[in-house]
Amino acid sequence: LADNRNCVLCLTCAQACPHRSVQLRLRPPAADLQRDMVPPEGEMGLILVLAGSLCLHHWQRLLGDLPLAPLSLDSGPWLPRLAWSTAALAVPAAAMALVWGLIRLKRGDRSVGSRPLSRLKLTLYAGLPLLWGLLLADHLPLGMREAGRVLPVSLAPWRPDLAGVLPYWSADGHVIAFCQTLVVLLGAGGTVVLVRRLLQPLLLPWLGMASLTMALAAAGRWLVAVPS
Repeated sequence: LADNRNCVLCLTCAQACPHRSVQLRLRPPAADLQRDMVPPEGEMGLILVLAGSLCLHHWQRLLGDLPLAPLSLDSGPWLPRLAWSTAALAVPAAAMALVWGLIRLKRGDRSVGSRPLSRLKLTLYAGLPLLWGLLLADHLPLGMREAGRVLPVSLAPWRPDLAGVLPYWSADGHVIAFCQTLVVLLGAGGTVVLVRRLLQPLLLPWLGMASLTMALAAAGRWLVAVPS
């Protein structure tokens, strides 16, 4: 392997090295993100697909009020459901393309491949903490409401009398909302720190990306909010 990007810790390299010079070193998170790295297009697309899956999960709140929107993606004509599913998946990619297009328009066509623009592309990797925070916040209601009911729900089909007396735990809606907000804020803070590292010493682009990060965090928090 040229680098550790695709390493799966099979340790074949340690067995094959005649000098036994292969070592396993622990590094802090995001240590591999460097300002001069060239990210593969496939990984950048994967990040956008992960963000698109979040939009697809909450497509009703995001796109449900638009004209011609179907009532559900689970039933009905196949072609409209496919079109709206694709539109929900493409929302993050369209937003990122719009931001990059505005930056290219401002800098001119000659700077499309410039180093500052390449750094701005790396901010997609810096958005991973925020994306992870939003994905975790999206699954928190299920875990904090349903995970504590494993025992009574599991025994209800066979022993309903016993299931009624088994202990269970379920978090209050306000507690879930607080935990969701906290997780999203932590993710946004991690993204702002990584953006600062990748765009240093570009102050104005960092301030712009930091403001965009907080706006995305607010929009994502609204998207994953639990209906009252």
